[in-house]
Amino acid sequence: MNAKQRMAGDYKIFLSLHVGDKEIVVGENTKDESGRYMCGFCTTNDFFALYSEITVSDDYFEIVELYGSRIAEQAEKARTAAEECCVPHIDEALITTAGCNPITYADSIEGKVIVIKPEILRREY
Repeated sequence: MNAKQRMAGDYKIFLSLHVGDKEIVVGENTKDESGRYMCGFCTTNDFFALYSEITVSDDYFEIVELYGSRIAEQAEKARTAAEECCVPHIDEALITTAGCNPITYADSIEGKVIVIKPEILRREY
């Protein structure tokens, strides 16, 4: 099955990593005279993708270095946010299905512990 090529304008995205609240992307446009490579942030929802803080360059190594530094910055922000939201004395052991009761949309979840399948969360969560 061929997936449609992901694009940011005329740039084909060939590298991306989601860290914390942002996705960092790298793309290439072999026909762009102002810069063959781009690096930026991508925010998506169900309808569209928004690319921001785009840097364009013909220097591949400059773009890769920027990609790496943006990943490092996002990793530090995500680590800080994770440390700030941790509540002391909460058991972080995995909860199995044996310890869970299914709910419906009619049930109130206020004041209850909600269990989410870990595989649907990004790694940092």
